[in-house]
Amino acid sequence: DGEDVRIASGAPLFWAWQPGGRRLAVRTDHPEDSNALLHFCDPLDHMESQLIGPAGSFYRPAWHPEGKAMVYGRRDDREDVLALVDAEGKPLRDLFHYSGRVAFDWDPRGSQLAIAQAPEGHGPFQALRLLELDGTSRTLWRGTFICFKWLHDGSGFLICSSDLEKGHIF
Repeated sequence: DGEDVRIASGAPLFWAWQPGGRRLAVRTDHPEDSNALLHFCDPLDHMESQLIGPAGSFYRPAWHPEGKAMVYGRRDDREDVLALVDAEGKPLRDLFHYSGRVAFDWDPRGSQLAIAQAPEGHGPFQALRLLELDGTSRTLWRGTFICFKWLHDGSGFLICSSDLEKGHIF
């Protein structure tokens, strides 16, 4: 109907749509105190936001490809935790403890997660890890990079690296 709907405010702000659903997972930082929160909302039906909890240092939440679960970084005592929640936001289990800042994404089948980590909490990523849902993980690639994307069949990744001195992105 052309009506503007305010979903969230804060900076930075990251979001992800639930596949096949109407929920939007939104990570926001409060501009005055830097407290990060994760909440669900349904902007199409103007439903009130549902607070999931304090958010850790990560970029975009990642929905399972079937929309039945989601992962996000949750603030913990010492290190942040990659947490798995169901589609309603109910905690299922903790998957991975990390320091710094991370980005993550499900493989197309929803059986593994790729995790890029910037141990210092800022700047480019330094390693790409593969996490199995049983909790085992292994490092797939080490080096400086700025983003990654699963190949459509889940057989590998595209990794975007940069050479700042020469001004190249490859």
